[in-house]
Amino acid sequence: MRFEILTVAMLSVLSVGPLHAYNGFCKWPDEHPGKLTVGMRVGAAHSRIGSLTSVLESGEKKPTYTWEKGFYVMPTLSLFGQYQIDRTGFEVEASYYSQGERLKYGNTVPKPVEAEYMFVNHYLGAGLNVKLYLTKGLYMGVGGRYGFHMGEQDIRFKYSGTSAKRLDVTKNLKEEITATNEIGAGVILGWEHESGFHTELRFIHGLTDMLNVKKENATDKTFNTSGYTDCVCQTNWLSLTVGFSVTIFDNIKKLDKCKKHKMQPYWRL
Repeated sequence: MRFEILTVAMLSVLSVGPLHAYNGFCKWPDEHPGKLTVGMRVGAAHSRIGSLTSVLESGEKKPTYTWEKGFYVMPTLSLFGQYQIDRTGFEVEASYYSQGERLKYGNTVPKPVEAEYMFVNHYLGAGLNVKLYLTKGLYMGVGGRYGFHMGEQDIRFKYSGTSAKRLDVTKNLKEEITATNEIGAGVILGWEHESGFHTELRFIHGLTDMLNVKKENATDKTFNTSGYTDCVCQTNWLSLTVGFSVTIFDNIKKLDKCKKHKMQPYWRL
């Protein structure tokens, strides 16, 4: 009789113990499955200002000039916070970025000359991105940003001839062409390690006209006295960045462990 009572008591302890461990391990409710991270990323970006050659060229003033687009790369920096639910991440971002264009033109008639324009614009951006994690670490997404233009744009002009040296072309350009705030949207492709290190590739297309050309002729809204044309200038911006994020809390991992725990039979707990 004593042996039977002892046996029942031992079985009760063995059954209640794992059940207690099960309840203690899975305390986190399923309705809070999120993951919160904050971090920063740095990198470089290449940009093009569409229609800028159409703004600067004038068939009447420079009929024989040919244009060539150069290469423009500037650094970019951003701080972000992301809340992830299951495989979807919602990210808010504050960033500094720059975009511009390097242009060269020249002609051979009546004599060879070469010139270079350099347009540089700096922005403080506020963005919202939505990401989908495809596999472990790999994600893609879409995003949008609003860029606040910082001060006036930096315009540089170089000329190999002598006629333009008598004129302050840089000053004239700054007076006639001004940059504005811009809105852009694009796509994201990235890879993230469990440690928080990640690398990301982005392409953003400008949705608004980022350059305003001063119109000096009230009857003709297209041209001004300098021969510049008011065109819609939207940007194409490509960036490659690396970054690091810190996890504030990760209830997705807790929930995964809890689900695995629930799937275990009681005799293995």
